[in-house]
Amino acid sequence: MAFFFILIFLNQIEIKEKLFLEEPKKYRIFYFELRDKYLNNKEFEKLYKISKVAICELGKNYIFYSDFLISRYLTNRKFYSLIDSIDLFFEKEEIKRILFSMIDLKFYELAEKFIKYEREKNKDKKLFSDMLYRIYIEKNDYKNAFKELKNFENKEIIKVEIKRISKNIPFETIENEFQEEEFYPVLAEIAISKNLYEKGINYYIKSKDEKKLEEYLERNPDYIIRFTEKENDPLILYYRAKAFEIKGEKEKAKDIYEIIKDKVEKFNDEIYYSLSKIYLEKNEMGEAKKNIDKIKDRNKKLEVMGLYNILTGNFKENFEILKEIKSSDASFYLFLTHYFSKNFDKAETLSFKFISNFPKDKRIPEVLYLSYILKNFKENLNDYVPIHYKIFKGEDVEINLKGEKIDFLYSYLYGVYLKKKNKINESLKLFEKIKESDLPDIIKVKALIEIGEIYEKIDKNKAKEIYKEIILKYPENPFFPYIERKL
Repeated sequence: MAFFFILIFLNQIEIKEKLFLEEPKKYRIFYFELRDKYLNNKEFEKLYKISKVAICELGKNYIFYSDFLISRYLTNRKFYSLIDSIDLFFEKEEIKRILFSMIDLKFYELAEKFIKYEREKNKDKKLFSDMLYRIYIEKNDYKNAFKELKNFENKEIIKVEIKRISKNIPFETIENEFQEEEFYPVLAEIAISKNLYEKGINYYIKSKDEKKLEEYLERNPDYIIRFTEKENDPLILYYRAKAFEIKGEKEKAKDIYEIIKDKVEKFNDEIYYSLSKIYLEKNEMGEAKKNIDKIKDRNKKLEVMGLYNILTGNFKENFEILKEIKSSDASFYLFLTHYFSKNFDKAETLSFKFISNFPKDKRIPEVLYLSYILKNFKENLNDYVPIHYKIFKGEDVEINLKGEKIDFLYSYLYGVYLKKKNKINESLKLFEKIKESDLPDIIKVKALIEIGEIYEKIDKNKAKEIYKEIILKYPENPFFPYIERKL
């Protein structure tokens, strides 16, 4: 029974072929069914027969010509003369459709010969580069694909395709061919994908890609400092200054900001804001106020005024100007204002809000620690806070240790004081003592963080070991997001 149906089917195909060859216009619809069968079965003689009739009787159609060309090529007939005919009848875009049809059917060799014949004939080495590029991609011939890519006129397509094939091409090859400035962001992305981080960041800097510069500024300011040493562009120098600021090298940051202020208009407020904070840390209130006055953005100005008011003891003004601003800086300064003015209940509430709203802020460890002592040692803070305030302002202090119960409060505070005064060894001894004590974990972890931050400046590997120790030894500690970010 099955054989009977196969026989009927075969007879139907033969009947359709006969009808099409006799009256192609009337039975045009049969052409596509016949071609599919002949292509699938590699019956190229039959394809040659029907496609020849189609071209003669049914007029100009890229599928008929593609089929005719394929069948002539695969039946060892001359085909270059047919290409000449195609040139006469079809425009360039229509010829592309013929090529596309051949490529889609995986007749790559024929399509490649077609293109090379056209190039030689037209003396145009870039002709149909996009089609030849696709052939090489389909054949996984990335070396030749890359050569064709250079011939593309559309730069945006080149950028997309470079990234697409970059894993199969050495970075040096790509770098040598695309040295125009507009390709720097792409070169940066490709370099990073190949783990060539230094090259990648260098190209991000050269491209002035602000989004990426911000990203690497946060992740690794050392790279920014390293690769901007010989730069004179004010925008690049802005990121260099930012990197120094993040690294704690405030004097170097200040010197650059002073050079570029008013030269990078979009970052003027940021520059004056940073200068204000640097001068405030140096207790140069006059210079700080000059820079604050030049900040145009109201919120930014009020934020840094918050720090200015804390350092000058003008707490009352901060209660008003900071309460409506939702930034991390404003929230932190408002918290400190209540803490230093001994509004302990309000300070405790604000500490919870800060921790909830800004969990990855670099000041989280400090706020978590102060939140803890506000909750557990509030009655002991009246004498403690004025000493802390003096240290915050950079003043010299004398600390007399109190009773055993609160000894760690003053030991920790004195450690912070010594750290600020760059008395590293003495500071480390105090934090080590706290770390080895039987105090609650949150206090010991905070001491470890202080130790880690000290080692960040003198031994980065040691600092990493300390942060890893915190995660392994105290996996449930509230500082975890901060430590993870450090690592």
